[in-house]
Amino acid sequence: MSMETNFVSWKDYEGMDAFAGAGNDVADLHKALNVGSDRDAPVSANAGDGFALRVENLDSTLRVTTFKMKHIRLWKQITKKAAWNTVNEFNQLQSYGDDIDDAWIGEGELPNESDSIYERKYDFTKYMGTVGVVSHQATLIKPANAPVLVQETTNRTMKLLRNTERALFKADSSLSALQYDGYEKLILDNAPAGNIIDLRGRPFSEDVLNDGAMTVHDSPNFGTPTDLNSMITGIYAC
Repeated sequence: MSMETNFVSWKDYEGMDAFAGAGNDVADLHKALNVGSDRDAPVSANAGDGFALRVENLDSTLRVTTFKMKHIRLWKQITKKAAWNTVNEFNQLQSYGDDIDDAWIGEGELPNESDSIYERKYDFTKYMGTVGVVSHQATLIKPANAPVLVQETTNRTMKLLRNTERALFKADSSLSALQYDGYEKLILDNAPAGNIIDLRGRPFSEDVLNDGAMTVHDSPNFGTPTDLNSMITGIYAC
């Protein structure tokens, strides 16, 4: 063979891509499975695509982005008793006797008679409820966070508590006979107008706080302010 025949030049590699030639030569050398980082599966399966083998990494902790039990405040503070009838009655002791300062007597004298004042009141039992539906198949799967039936029961309970919390403030039986009266309606219907301090958007001040405390404590209210939250409620309520 002549020296000219054994001579190698760049012209011998014209038309070739890199070191593997043109066309699919490079793809043929790529033999490892590629799982990728896509969230959705490819439309069609391709050679070398290992997406189907990649297991989803789903966190077992459920992130709650709505209200939580700590936001249900008034419901947890009020006294709750069982209702055993559709009409619930209760008694009020409104006075120990006349407020006239007639307790002073002379020697041997008989004090004036004084009568207590009682009043029986009543209220109707009102009902609240909510419905959630879980299919039988949903109870059989292995869920990520908690058994579906348990989780949905908790969710429905939280929804009902939220409705109850709002109703304690704003429910109005005059608007719907199905509702009980919330605190705002009870206050406006029963509290003397002079006992309600409504700032109408004006800033809360020390003077308003003192006036509210005196309103709650003095006759005929005889309340006991205990903290700022109850004080503000008392200012509005008494």
